[in-house]
Amino acid sequence: METSETFVDLLKRLRIEQGKSVNALARSISVSRSHLSNVLADRKRIVDRAQVAILDELLNASGELLTAWETDKVKRRTLGKLPLALVPGMLPTPQVPKKVTPEDLAQIRVVAGALVTWDNAFGGGQALDHGRAQLQWAEGLLHADCPSDLRQALHSAVGDLAEKAAFMAFDAFHHTYARELFNFALACAAKTDDPHILVSILSSMSRQAVWCGRPRDALGYLDQSDSHAQRLTATERTTIETIRARAYAKLGPGYAEDALTAVGRADALFAQSDPANDPAWVNYYDEAQHQGDTAHALFDLAMIGRRTDAVTRFSFAVNNHRPGYTRSRTMSNIKLATLIMAAGDPREAAAIGQDSVYAASRLKSNRARTDLIALRMQATNRPSIPEAVELVERIDEAVGA
Repeated sequence: METSETFVDLLKRLRIEQGKSVNALARSISVSRSHLSNVLADRKRIVDRAQVAILDELLNASGELLTAWETDKVKRRTLGKLPLALVPGMLPTPQVPKKVTPEDLAQIRVVAGALVTWDNAFGGGQALDHGRAQLQWAEGLLHADCPSDLRQALHSAVGDLAEKAAFMAFDAFHHTYARELFNFALACAAKTDDPHILVSILSSMSRQAVWCGRPRDALGYLDQSDSHAQRLTATERTTIETIRARAYAKLGPGYAEDALTAVGRADALFAQSDPANDPAWVNYYDEAQHQGDTAHALFDLAMIGRRTDAVTRFSFAVNNHRPGYTRSRTMSNIKLATLIMAAGDPREAAAIGQDSVYAASRLKSNRARTDLIALRMQATNRPSIPEAVELVERIDEAVGA
């Protein structure tokens, strides 16, 4: 067994290899199935060493599951529990070693995880420079001596880190640089037999393409993902359909039915989702994310007069996003306010918008800033409503207009 695996990754693999159900393992350590499912999705942790010992024995891990659990605990003590502001200082760019070891792969994963946490909470512009420095070090590992049994894992880890840095660049509107990093990530993924990392990259590329007004390019990336559908989980396939819906919606009224059909497919797939079987990259995609992402697709249809349940979906997302997903919650809240300002009660919309202005101003996210400006445009259409006028003034202060 590879010692570079995290506790969650090792537990997932052993459970499948040993043919153990989530229910059976949950009963063996006296927890609910939902609790263990959340552990397998890396949303909760097992804190009792005795429970890990039971799992280690049941899964014939010969102590490796216990070792991975202890290793993860040490990493959390030295990195995960520190204030996020200290993350760059805790992750100095090291010298590239002459030979790649499992510990190097573990460090890449720790860095990628830290960048994702930072990105979700504060926006891509906050730590992009640090992500660039860490990626430069990781790219150097591709030219170091690497044992054959680690070669694919190395390319997968470097590709994953490149995708994370690319998405941060996209959020900060460094679009050309983001595309360069995405292409580098794809080149790394091509050296592996891992469809999950490939689909993760294509998914992010399609999101950028939709945002940049290239929905047909986005559909092309998603078509590439479809060729791996049989090896993907229901949650991964859900994300593909959700982004496809957003791309169709951006193509205009003539593709409204295609967008609605894609949302329906996404809902049906998400109903089959089992977080216990999902790869790490898609752990973010829970019910709140699904409702928010599909609402973003329906937003464009609602703004041209189609009846949708976008308001209901946005409201669910705003009220149910997990702690740390500040950007997702804020962007859904801004879009909710924009939709209601355009076609509902402007006073209600202004109240919702006021809640978002401060949060968006604290983010280093040009996407959130752009959404705020779009809300401002709708609010200016309500000059007789004092609350809307005040919202415009607050947005101007926040974005420096």
